[in-house]
Amino acid sequence: MNLDQVIRDHFALGAVEHSYSSSFLFEIFHRAEASLERQPSLLELTAPIVIVGDIHGQYGDLLYIFQTCGWPFDTRYLFLGDYVDRGRNSLEVLVLLLALQIQFPQQVYLLRGNHEIKSVNRTYGFYADLRLRYSETLEFDRLLDAVAKVYSQLPLAALLCEKILCLHGGLSPKLQSIDDIRKIKKGTIEPSGLVEDLLWADPSPLCTGFKTNLERGCSYVFGTDVAVERCTKMGILMIVRGHQAVDEGFEISGDRRVVTLFSAPGYQDHYINKGAVMIVSADRTVTFKQFSRPKDCKQDPYLSSLPMSD
Repeated sequence: MNLDQVIRDHFALGAVEHSYSSSFLFEIFHRAEASLERQPSLLELTAPIVIVGDIHGQYGDLLYIFQTCGWPFDTRYLFLGDYVDRGRNSLEVLVLLLALQIQFPQQVYLLRGNHEIKSVNRTYGFYADLRLRYSETLEFDRLLDAVAKVYSQLPLAALLCEKILCLHGGLSPKLQSIDDIRKIKKGTIEPSGLVEDLLWADPSPLCTGFKTNLERGCSYVFGTDVAVERCTKMGILMIVRGHQAVDEGFEISGDRRVVTLFSAPGYQDHYINKGAVMIVSADRTVTFKQFSRPKDCKQDPYLSSLPMSD
């Protein structure tokens, strides 16, 4: 498999559905699992970097982010999870991001979200996509099993510039220090405990402390008091997370200790929300880039001259 060509084809063809053979998918899932297995539960990263929230199968919007924020060959990216389910092109999003992670592991970093869980995929669309696209070969169950192993090796959080904790969901009663994340052993297909909270928890201005997360049916919601106390205790400035659609694409809450990012504009084709990414520059300046759903994602005319790895 020539991953340079795979990546180039995805960028050159734009937001179209690709015809992947099941053998191609098994190979890329196997290679991604091996690549991610080498990464720790907690990534420790430096700036500059672009942080991207939920994508949810909105492949054209992913391409638009690369077009407007920088190609991943020379711009570093951290994705906060939720690559699949609900959108029209979950498989294209997943294949492109995994190919980029394998080929450019120092440029593209992928965290696990609550939709990188096998049982969630069975409910919210990705499994149905696999059944539809691979019904003739009857490989859809094996494909879901293979991708579940990839999910299990995704890092759970990233510490940026030693001061910004990036994850998908939120805080946990079990999270007392950054070392608690460092000590997590990856490989869980269906998360529980601290890992479940990192993927599922939500901030809430309506509560104090930790309360049962009734909307999700699992994990917790946490109040502003928790956000301030835990950030102080862990020696960080803020947490940056995804997991929730917000109208402007980003939302700052929790006494400015919590940033929520959502990078899927026009979510599910019937919301009018913006998408946003968070850009952390080399001098640690933070800016947000908002965008609405573009009408199309045109091929970059200079794509053929972009540097690719050997």
